[in-house]
Amino acid sequence: FGVTDSAYDGWWFIWTKPNGLDNNDSSIDRDFTFRFTVANLEPVDLNVHIAWAEVQVQFAGEGDFKTTSSNDTQSEDNTVVVGQKVEAKLDYDPVMTWTSKTWSAPTGGNFVKKYITTNSAGTIVNHTSGDYTADTFEFYYTSKTGTSSTLRKISVNSVFTDPNGHSHGINRDASYYLETPTANSFTSEWGEWSDGGDLIRITTGSSGDVRLSLGGEEYVIDPDWGQTSNSVHGITYQASISTSDYAGGTFAYTQLQNYYYSEVTVNDETNYISSWGHYVIDSSLQRFPQYFEAGIDYDSSIENTWKKGYDSPWEDVGAYDYNRVAVYREDSFKTYLTYKPDGNDSIWITLSVLEWYWEGAMYQSANQWYILPNSTNYGGGTSYTTNVLPTWELNFLTLRLHVNETWDEITGDNE
Repeated sequence: FGVTDSAYDGWWFIWTKPNGLDNNDSSIDRDFTFRFTVANLEPVDLNVHIAWAEVQVQFAGEGDFKTTSSNDTQSEDNTVVVGQKVEAKLDYDPVMTWTSKTWSAPTGGNFVKKYITTNSAGTIVNHTSGDYTADTFEFYYTSKTGTSSTLRKISVNSVFTDPNGHSHGINRDASYYLETPTANSFTSEWGEWSDGGDLIRITTGSSGDVRLSLGGEEYVIDPDWGQTSNSVHGITYQASISTSDYAGGTFAYTQLQNYYYSEVTVNDETNYISSWGHYVIDSSLQRFPQYFEAGIDYDSSIENTWKKGYDSPWEDVGAYDYNRVAVYREDSFKTYLTYKPDGNDSIWITLSVLEWYWEGAMYQSANQWYILPNSTNYGGGTSYTTNVLPTWELNFLTLRLHVNETWDEITGDNE
C-alpha cells in the first residue's frame, strides 16, 4: 500500500506484503520491502524480516502440536478434559536466537506434573523450577474453576536476540477450553441382615473360620438342608457421572484405609498392627483401581447409568485359634469416585469422596467367641465433592506383615 501526505512535502513509503501471508502460519516467508523516498531523490529499498513466535499445544498425546486462539470457537481441537495430558512448546523464527524462557502457571484449575498410581503407591509429582524453564511444559489439570465458556491459557515470557544482536522480550500464550465430568450422585447405604440383628457380628466361614465382620457372609448348618449361607454387604455405594461432550473415559472406585488391629494372647501379651493414622490402599484385590472400571461414552444416557460398589470388612481369627483371647479392629475408609478420560497417558482424577468407619471387639471364652459388649460402632457414608487426589505409600496386605512396628519402621523412613 502507499501513503502520501502534503504535510511531509512529498515524503511517502511503500510497503510490499508477500501474497497469502497468514500471521499464524510460521511456514510462510516473512520478508518485506520497505521503500523510503524523499522529494525527487532516488527511492531507497530496505529489506525487512518480520520475526514470529507462538505457543503450540498438544492434548491427550494426540501427536499434533497446534496453535490455538482466543478467537476460535470451541471444538475437539481446542478443548482439553481434566486428567488429559497437556504439552506446550514455544515455536519461533529460526533467525532469532532464544536466550531464556519462563512458563507461567496454566490458568483455570489445579494442575500437577504427573500422578502415578500403582498397587503399592499413589504419588503426586509437582513441577520444579526447572520445569518452568524447559523447552516443553507438560501438565495435567485435576480440576476446573470458573465456567466452561471461560478460556484457559498457558503462557511463556521469552527473551530472544535478533541477527543484529538486539534483545527482545516476547510474551506469547495459547488459549483453549477446559471441561470436566460431573458427579451427579454418590450415595451409600448400610446393609441389613435378614434376621434384623446387628450389622457387626461374629460370622462363620465355609471352613469354620471365625470372623468379626461388618456384614459379610455366614455359613450355618441347617438340619434339613445341610450347610447354607446368609450374606449381606456391610456398605453399598453407587454413583453416576456425566462427562464432557469432548471425551468419554472410565470411572471407578478407589478406597484408602486407616487401619488398626490389636490382640491379647493367652499369655497376656498384646500385639498390634497399625497404619498410624496414614491411609494405605485397601487393595486386597491386588489391583488399582479396585472396583468397577466402568467404561463411559459421550452419550449422556449411557453415562448416567448407576454403577455400584460394596465392602464388608472383617477380621478372621481362623477356625481353631486358641492362642488369642481377644481381638479389636478399627478402620476408617475414604472411598474415592475417580475418573480417567480417553487419551494417551491420561491420569485418574477425583470427583467425590465418601468417608465411613467401623470398629468392634470380640473375646474368647471356653473356646467360644463373643462380641465384647458396647464395642461395636459404624457410621459415616456421606460423600462430598473434592478434587484432592488420593495418595498412599503402602498396600494393606503389606501393612499386615508388620507386627508391633512404628510407621517409620514399616516404611523404612528411619534408615
